[in-house]
Amino acid sequence: MRTKNEEYVAAEASAYPETKRLPCSMAVCTAGATLLLSALCLSAPPSASAQGPAVQRGLTLPARTLRIDVGPSDDAILDGVGMEIGNRRGLRLGRTPGGNASAVLNIGAAYGITDNFEIGSLLLPIDFAPGAGFGDLEFYGRYRFVHSGGFELGLHITLQVPTNTDLGFGFALPMRYRISNAARIDTGVEIELLVDDTRANLDLPFTVLFQATRAFYIGPRSGVMSPRFSELWVPLGLTGGYTVHASRRVAVDLTGAFTWPAFFATGGFGDAVNPGYFEALLGVNLAFGL
Repeated sequence: MRTKNEEYVAAEASAYPETKRLPCSMAVCTAGATLLLSALCLSAPPSASAQGPAVQRGLTLPARTLRIDVGPSDDAILDGVGMEIGNRRGLRLGRTPGGNASAVLNIGAAYGITDNFEIGSLLLPIDFAPGAGFGDLEFYGRYRFVHSGGFELGLHITLQVPTNTDLGFGFALPMRYRISNAARIDTGVEIELLVDDTRANLDLPFTVLFQATRAFYIGPRSGVMSPRFSELWVPLGLTGGYTVHASRRVAVDLTGAFTWPAFFATGGFGDAVNPGYFEALLGVNLAFGL
């Protein structure tokens, strides 16, 4: 299976350094340790999960809420397409810039320490096609420091553990603006730093979500990405979901999306319009108030 760097090799004229693979046992042990830490959260005293319609949810999880992510948990910083950090959760099927079929399954988890502070990780990054492998683990913390009316602003820091490619860090300011009870904007700014060959990427995601019914939500997604600060990619896509169940203790969301990560592009990508590079996503997210 392609690594995230291999997409860039196909997309840019200059080749990246050869990727490296840690022994699978090390990756599995790291994932197991993270699962154990997540399980320890179950010992927290019971609390109610304020999970209602998707568009009305906050930038961070409510306190003592555990979420299993087999789909994107937000439509901005944690829903990256085409970038190297912030690998979106869920089953992703598509085609790489080089024309190869791709299949990836990313499974993660998150926990609300307080109403304003959330921690999470990408636990199982599994690559299926065109070659099988174990991807890079990720751990993140998100702190919401502004919550005024419908506007929320936070600080989001991600650590990418090089279980497949490079050690990396993501520094982001996720933003959410609730236009009404039926519409919101997810956006922000993120700088990605990859250590091994000292490169940086810029990600400016932008999504508008509409709560069509109490259960169904949908909206367009776009933004601007700049690999190595030397090119400009403009993704174009549609994302949405359906809340199968929502209560004060449990929420289950089915999610889906289709995106062209570099629909418009400049620089070394090749063509100005690239409909052949695309990705479809299917996922499910389960949140539990503990």
